[in-house]
Amino acid sequence: MPDRIRSGWAGPLAIIAVICTLVFTLSSALGARSSLASGVRSVSHSRTAALRPVNLSKLRLPVETGAAKFEVPRPGSGKGLKLGYISLGEQVPFVHLVTLNIEKEAAIAGANLKVCDSREQTDVTLQCAKTFKTQGVQAYLNFQSDSAASPSICAAGPSVPVIAIDIHQAPCEKAFMGANNLYGGLIAGMALGKYAKQNFNCKYDSYVSLEEPAAGIVNDQRMGGFRRGFQRFCPIHNLLKENAFRVDQARTVFADVLTRLTGKHRIFVAGLNDDGVVG
Repeated sequence: MPDRIRSGWAGPLAIIAVICTLVFTLSSALGARSSLASGVRSVSHSRTAALRPVNLSKLRLPVETGAAKFEVPRPGSGKGLKLGYISLGEQVPFVHLVTLNIEKEAAIAGANLKVCDSREQTDVTLQCAKTFKTQGVQAYLNFQSDSAASPSICAAGPSVPVIAIDIHQAPCEKAFMGANNLYGGLIAGMALGKYAKQNFNCKYDSYVSLEEPAAGIVNDQRMGGFRRGFQRFCPIHNLLKENAFRVDQARTVFADVLTRLTGKHRIFVAGLNDDGVVG
Protein backbone atom coordinates (compact mmCIF):
# COMPACT_ATOMS: atom_id res chain seq x y z
CA MET A 1 0.00 0.00 0.00
CA PRO A 2 1.46 3.39 -0.88
CA ASP A 3 2.28 5.77 1.97
CA ARG A 4 -0.15 8.36 0.69
CA ILE A 5 -3.23 7.92 -1.47
CA ARG A 6 -5.06 10.79 -3.06
CA SER A 7 -8.36 10.42 -4.78
CA GLY A 8 -8.57 11.08 -8.49
CA TRP A 9 -11.32 13.69 -8.06
CA ALA A 10 -9.60 16.27 -10.27
CA GLY A 11 -12.58 16.91 -12.56
CA PRO A 12 -15.42 16.84 -10.00
CA LEU A 13 -13.25 18.59 -7.43
CA ALA A 14 -12.78 21.50 -9.81
CA ILE A 15 -16.55 21.94 -9.90
CA ILE A 16 -16.97 21.40 -6.14
CA ALA A 17 -14.25 23.87 -5.28
CA VAL A 18 -15.67 26.52 -7.59
CA ILE A 19 -19.13 25.98 -6.15
CA CYS A 20 -17.52 26.73 -2.78
CA THR A 21 -16.48 30.17 -4.05
CA LEU A 22 -18.72 33.21 -3.77
CA VAL A 23 -18.34 36.67 -5.15
CA PHE A 24 -20.30 39.42 -3.53
CA THR A 25 -20.75 42.69 -5.42
CA LEU A 26 -22.30 44.88 -2.74
CA SER A 27 -24.14 48.04 -3.66
CA SER A 28 -24.12 50.69 -0.96
CA ALA A 29 -27.74 51.47 -1.71
CA LEU A 30 -29.32 48.12 -2.51
CA GLY A 31 -26.89 45.52 -1.17
CA ALA A 32 -27.15 43.60 -4.43
CA ARG A 33 -24.88 40.61 -4.83
CA SER A 34 -23.81 38.01 -7.34
CA SER A 35 -22.32 34.58 -6.71
CA LEU A 36 -19.74 32.54 -8.55
CA ALA A 37 -20.60 28.85 -8.54
CA SER A 38 -19.93 26.46 -11.43
CA GLY A 39 -20.10 29.62 -13.49
CA VAL A 40 -21.60 32.92 -12.35
CA ARG A 41 -25.19 33.62 -11.43
CA SER A 42 -26.15 37.28 -11.60
CA VAL A 43 -28.91 38.58 -9.36
CA SER A 44 -31.40 41.14 -10.57
CA HIS A 45 -29.50 44.41 -10.53
CA SER A 46 -28.48 46.73 -13.33
CA ARG A 47 -24.80 46.70 -12.29
CA THR A 48 -24.54 42.90 -12.67
CA ALA A 49 -26.03 42.69 -16.17
CA ALA A 50 -22.67 42.97 -17.92
CA LEU A 51 -20.79 40.51 -15.69
CA ARG A 52 -19.16 37.76 -17.71
CA PRO A 53 -18.91 34.21 -16.32
CA VAL A 54 -15.62 32.34 -16.46
CA ASN A 55 -15.40 29.77 -19.25
CA LEU A 56 -13.70 26.97 -17.32
CA SER A 57 -12.98 25.02 -20.50
CA LYS A 58 -10.70 27.84 -21.65
CA LEU A 59 -8.92 28.24 -18.32
CA ARG A 60 -5.34 26.99 -18.69
CA LEU A 61 -5.10 24.67 -15.72
CA PRO A 62 -1.86 23.14 -14.48
CA VAL A 63 -1.46 19.39 -14.83
CA GLU A 64 -2.42 17.50 -11.68
CA THR A 65 0.25 15.22 -10.21
CA GLY A 66 0.22 12.68 -7.40
CA ALA A 67 -3.35 11.43 -7.75
CA ALA A 68 -3.97 7.71 -7.46
CA LYS A 69 -6.52 5.71 -9.39
CA PHE A 70 -9.49 4.34 -7.52
CA GLU A 71 -9.48 0.64 -6.80
CA VAL A 72 -12.54 -1.52 -6.27
CA PRO A 73 -12.55 -4.40 -3.78
CA ARG A 74 -12.49 -7.94 -5.08
CA PRO A 75 -15.44 -9.96 -3.76
CA GLY A 76 -14.31 -11.94 -0.74
CA SER A 77 -10.90 -10.25 -0.53
CA GLY A 78 -11.58 -9.10 3.02
CA LYS A 79 -12.95 -12.36 4.35
CA GLY A 80 -11.79 -12.98 7.92
CA LEU A 81 -10.73 -9.36 8.51
CA LYS A 82 -12.16 -7.23 11.29
CA LEU A 83 -11.92 -3.56 10.32
CA GLY A 84 -12.97 -0.32 12.00
CA TYR A 85 -14.25 3.00 10.70
CA ILE A 86 -14.55 6.21 12.72
CA SER A 87 -17.18 8.45 11.13
CA LEU A 88 -16.76 12.21 11.33
CA GLY A 89 -20.44 12.62 12.22
CA GLU A 90 -23.49 10.94 10.75
CA GLN A 91 -25.53 14.11 11.21
CA VAL A 92 -23.58 15.58 8.29
CA PRO A 93 -25.26 14.43 5.02
CA PHE A 94 -21.99 14.13 3.07
CA VAL A 95 -20.36 12.09 5.84
CA HIS A 96 -23.36 9.77 5.99
CA LEU A 97 -23.00 9.11 2.25
CA VAL A 98 -19.32 8.27 2.80
CA THR A 99 -20.28 5.85 5.55
CA LEU A 100 -22.90 4.12 3.42
CA ASN A 101 -20.39 3.54 0.65
CA ILE A 102 -17.70 2.24 3.01
CA GLU A 103 -20.23 -0.22 4.43
CA LYS A 104 -21.19 -1.27 0.91
CA GLU A 105 -17.59 -1.89 -0.17
CA ALA A 106 -16.77 -3.73 3.05
CA ALA A 107 -19.74 -6.02 2.43
CA ILE A 108 -18.50 -6.77 -1.09
CA ALA A 109 -15.06 -7.61 0.28
CA GLY A 110 -16.60 -9.76 2.98
CA ALA A 111 -14.92 -7.90 5.83
CA ASN A 112 -16.40 -7.49 9.30
CA LEU A 113 -16.72 -3.69 9.63
CA LYS A 114 -17.19 -1.96 12.98
CA VAL A 115 -18.55 1.58 12.63
CA CYS A 116 -18.21 4.20 15.37
CA ASP A 117 -19.83 7.64 15.00
CA SER A 118 -17.65 10.36 16.57
CA ARG A 119 -20.43 12.97 16.24
CA GLU A 120 -17.70 15.55 15.46
CA GLN A 121 -16.47 15.34 19.04
CA THR A 122 -12.83 14.61 19.91
CA ASP A 123 -13.63 12.86 23.21
CA VAL A 124 -16.04 10.53 21.39
CA THR A 125 -13.37 9.84 18.76
CA LEU A 126 -10.96 8.84 21.52
CA GLN A 127 -13.56 6.43 22.88
CA CYS A 128 -14.06 4.98 19.39
CA ALA A 129 -10.33 4.27 19.15
CA LYS A 130 -10.33 2.62 22.58
CA THR A 131 -13.32 0.50 21.58
CA PHE A 132 -11.53 -0.68 18.45
CA LYS A 133 -8.62 -1.77 20.63
CA THR A 134 -10.97 -3.80 22.81
CA GLN A 135 -12.72 -5.28 19.77
CA GLY A 136 -9.41 -6.31 18.23
CA VAL A 137 -9.81 -4.62 14.85
CA GLN A 138 -6.92 -5.35 12.49
CA ALA A 139 -6.97 -1.95 10.78
CA TYR A 140 -9.24 1.07 10.78
CA LEU A 141 -10.20 4.18 8.83
CA ASN A 142 -10.29 7.47 10.70
CA PHE A 143 -12.40 10.38 9.47
CA GLN A 144 -12.06 13.10 12.15
CA SER A 145 -11.20 16.78 11.70
CA ASP A 146 -9.13 17.69 14.78
CA SER A 147 -5.61 17.13 13.47
CA ALA A 148 -4.04 18.35 16.73
CA ALA A 149 -5.76 15.50 18.59
CA SER A 150 -4.55 12.76 16.23
CA PRO A 151 -1.51 11.74 18.37
CA SER A 152 -3.73 11.03 21.40
CA ILE A 153 -6.27 9.23 19.23
CA CYS A 154 -3.53 7.09 17.70
CA ALA A 155 -2.23 6.25 21.19
CA ALA A 156 -5.68 5.30 22.41
CA GLY A 157 -6.35 2.89 19.56
CA PRO A 158 -4.81 -0.44 18.59
CA SER A 159 -1.35 -0.57 16.98
CA VAL A 160 -2.65 -1.41 13.53
CA PRO A 161 -2.58 0.27 10.09
CA VAL A 162 -4.68 3.43 9.94
CA ILE A 163 -6.07 5.05 6.80
CA ALA A 164 -6.81 8.75 7.27
CA ILE A 165 -9.82 10.14 5.43
CA ASP A 166 -9.72 13.80 4.40
CA ILE A 167 -7.63 14.96 7.41
CA HIS A 168 -4.16 13.59 8.17
CA GLN A 169 -3.81 11.45 11.31
CA ALA A 170 -0.16 11.53 12.43
CA PRO A 171 1.69 9.56 13.66
CA CYS A 172 -0.21 6.33 13.02
CA GLU A 173 -1.44 7.17 9.51
CA LYS A 174 -0.34 4.48 7.09
CA ALA A 175 -2.18 5.92 4.08
CA PHE A 176 -4.24 8.99 3.22
CA MET A 177 -7.40 9.07 1.11
CA GLY A 178 -8.85 12.44 0.28
CA ALA A 179 -9.04 15.30 -2.13
CA ASN A 180 -5.97 16.79 -3.76
CA ASN A 181 -6.49 19.92 -1.69
CA LEU A 182 -3.70 22.07 -3.07
CA TYR A 183 -4.74 21.40 -6.67
CA GLY A 184 -8.45 21.81 -5.93
CA GLY A 185 -7.83 25.15 -4.24
CA LEU A 186 -5.51 26.28 -7.04
CA ILE A 187 -7.96 25.70 -9.89
CA ALA A 188 -10.88 27.25 -7.98
CA GLY A 189 -8.73 30.25 -7.10
CA MET A 190 -7.75 30.61 -10.75
CA ALA A 191 -11.43 30.71 -11.73
CA LEU A 192 -12.13 33.36 -9.11
CA GLY A 193 -9.06 35.37 -10.11
CA LYS A 194 -9.99 35.20 -13.78
CA TYR A 195 -13.50 36.41 -12.93
CA ALA A 196 -12.08 39.32 -10.92
CA LYS A 197 -9.73 40.26 -13.74
CA GLN A 198 -12.17 40.13 -16.63
CA ASN A 199 -15.07 41.81 -14.83
CA PHE A 200 -13.44 44.29 -12.45
CA ASN A 201 -9.83 44.61 -13.64
CA CYS A 202 -8.80 43.33 -10.18
CA LYS A 203 -10.44 46.29 -8.42
CA TYR A 204 -12.13 45.08 -5.24
CA ASP A 205 -12.36 45.92 -1.55
CA SER A 206 -11.59 42.70 0.33
CA TYR A 207 -10.78 38.99 -0.02
CA VAL A 208 -12.43 36.86 2.68
CA SER A 209 -11.27 33.29 3.28
CA LEU A 210 -13.66 31.01 5.24
CA GLU A 211 -11.45 28.34 6.80
CA GLU A 212 -11.16 25.51 9.34
CA PRO A 213 -7.78 25.94 11.08
CA ALA A 214 -8.25 22.76 13.12
CA ALA A 215 -8.08 20.73 9.90
CA GLY A 216 -4.36 21.57 9.74
CA ILE A 217 -2.57 20.91 6.46
CA VAL A 218 -5.84 20.19 4.64
CA ASN A 219 -7.03 23.73 5.39
CA ASP A 220 -3.61 25.24 4.63
CA GLN A 221 -3.31 23.50 1.28
CA ARG A 222 -6.83 24.12 0.03
CA MET A 223 -7.16 27.74 1.10
CA GLY A 224 -3.52 28.49 0.32
CA GLY A 225 -4.13 27.00 -3.12
CA PHE A 226 -7.12 29.29 -3.53
CA ARG A 227 -4.95 32.34 -2.90
CA ARG A 228 -2.15 31.12 -5.16
CA GLY A 229 -4.62 30.53 -7.99
CA PHE A 230 -6.26 33.92 -7.49
CA GLN A 231 -2.85 35.63 -7.55
CA ARG A 232 -2.18 34.29 -11.03
CA PHE A 233 -4.61 36.98 -12.19
CA CYS A 234 -4.94 39.53 -9.39
CA PRO A 235 -3.11 40.55 -6.21
CA ILE A 236 -4.72 39.84 -2.84
CA HIS A 237 -5.35 42.75 -0.51
CA ASN A 238 -7.33 43.35 2.65
CA LEU A 239 -7.28 39.60 3.39
CA LEU A 240 -9.62 38.41 6.14
CA LYS A 241 -9.13 34.80 7.28
CA GLU A 242 -12.14 33.61 9.25
CA ASN A 243 -12.84 30.40 11.17
CA ALA A 244 -16.13 29.47 9.49
CA PHE A 245 -16.84 26.00 8.13
CA ARG A 246 -20.34 25.22 9.44
CA VAL A 247 -23.59 26.79 8.28
CA ASP A 248 -24.59 28.24 11.67
CA GLN A 249 -21.08 29.38 12.44
CA ALA A 250 -20.56 31.03 9.05
CA ARG A 251 -23.80 32.99 9.33
CA THR A 252 -22.61 34.58 12.56
CA VAL A 253 -19.04 35.13 11.42
CA PHE A 254 -19.94 36.62 8.06
CA ALA A 255 -22.47 38.98 9.60
CA ASP A 256 -19.57 40.34 11.64
CA VAL A 257 -17.38 40.50 8.52
CA LEU A 258 -19.96 42.60 6.69
CA THR A 259 -20.15 44.93 9.70
CA ARG A 260 -16.37 45.36 9.63
CA LEU A 261 -16.55 46.01 5.89
CA THR A 262 -19.31 48.60 6.07
CA GLY A 263 -19.09 50.90 3.09
CA LYS A 264 -17.23 48.35 0.97
CA HIS A 265 -18.87 47.36 -2.29
CA ARG A 266 -16.98 44.42 -3.78
CA ILE A 267 -15.94 41.43 -1.69
CA PHE A 268 -14.50 38.14 -2.92
CA VAL A 269 -15.16 35.14 -0.71
CA ALA A 270 -13.51 31.72 -0.85
CA GLY A 271 -14.78 28.86 1.30
CA LEU A 272 -13.19 25.61 2.47
CA ASN A 273 -16.45 23.72 2.05
CA ASP A 274 -20.06 24.14 0.99
CA ASP A 275 -21.33 24.40 4.58
CA GLY A 276 -19.31 27.54 5.20
CA VAL A 277 -20.37 29.05 1.90
CA VAL A 278 -24.06 28.22 2.38
CA GLY A 279 -23.88 29.87 5.82
